Amino acid sequence: MKKGDNIDLEYGANPNPMNERKQVALLFGAGFSAPAGLPTARILNKNLKSLSESYLNNSNNIRNTDVYSQDKDKNARKLLFEIISLYSREFECFDYEEFYDFLHSSSVRVGRYEEVINKFVTERITLGDYVCCITEIYNKLINCQLTTPYNNLDVYDGLEDFLSHVARQYVINVHTLNHDLLFEQLIETANLQMNFSDGFTEIGSPYYGIYENKEYNVRYHCRLARFTNNYKDKAIRLYKLHGSLNYVLHSRGKESIVLEPDACLKIPFGINYKNILEEIEGKDEYGAYPFAEHPYFLSGTNTKCKMYGDSLIWRRLQENFKQNLRKANCLIIIGYGCKDKVINESIKKNLGNVSKKVYLIDPKPSENVSAFAREIKAEIIKMGVGEVDFSQFNL
Repeated sequence: MKKGDNIDLEYGANPNPMNERKQVALLFGAGFSAPAGLPTARILNKNLKSLSESYLNNSNNIRNTDVYSQDKDKNARKLLFEIISLYSREFECFDYEEFYDFLHSSSVRVGRYEEVINKFVTERITLGDYVCCITEIYNKLINCQLTTPYNNLDVYDGLEDFLSHVARQYVINVHTLNHDLLFEQLIETANLQMNFSDGFTEIGSPYYGIYENKEYNVRYHCRLARFTNNYKDKAIRLYKLHGSLNYVLHSRGKESIVLEPDACLKIPFGINYKNILEEIEGKDEYGAYPFAEHPYFLSGTNTKCKMYGDSLIWRRLQENFKQNLRKANCLIIIGYGCKDKVINESIKKNLGNVSKKVYLIDPKPSENVSAFAREIKAEIIKMGVGEVDFSQFNL
């Protein structure tokens, strides 16, 4: 950054139409959320590898509340502990995303892993049932690791000021690979909700959640926003490329008994995933949807790359990312380890003009980060997000 590269924000000017504005792109990785107390990949690896058997057996946060699934769920939690233990002995460096890929591969169904699973198999509960169940439990475990109070939010004051000022003249496309709700919290803290969109629309949604507070004898329906990919008329636009802790996949039975995904819903705090309802068209009643078990997000080094082509939400988010890169005057990357091959390729192919400024903020860049920065001709800023003077970026 150069001292003379200050932004001309034109504070006195009237906001210009969104479709005529210049655009800025941001990309956040796990390092963006670390100052707020969220775990990095290294900490997630350590925590998930060292989970105790008693936690897996007794934690209500990962227990399936469906009475018809409790036997399978109880055994699956024991089974997951044994598989993690066996995997950790086989691979000294436990990586939670590579383990996620392992659970989705044929390797979990052969050799010593098959022997472990077969101890729990019965005529009623098959090997395939258990593989599906332990994958759901593992998703819940990741969710638990990321559900934590946010600390040190004042670290992001400079970023909040940047968003507030730049949104008067620019469209700011914020892309994050994180599942947490930190950025949404910052939007509220900075009172920027009226100028913010995450692509979800509440108006016209046929989906509802049930809010219940037994202490005050309160129970009522809340309309749930669903993903419509509608960002127009908002200057600050959030694209959660890997999903979120408050996203839930809704599926519907079509011509067969197999459920097919038909909507991605956003669940507010206080609404149970199990309490999702859908208006039945032409009838004065709701249909219940008790099948949501965990948040809808991507994980696994290879698994998430395969899911990017899914048409329900991931493909649209990826297309948005590419289009936003092409339109951007500037790209600011914060806390990204540069290990996602699809994301890296999208940046290289769609950033286009070599004269576009690219800033990569990382206080201690790895060789992987440094190599990617050289490849895209990015300027590395060796500072934490709280140390950066965002007003000096050349947009």
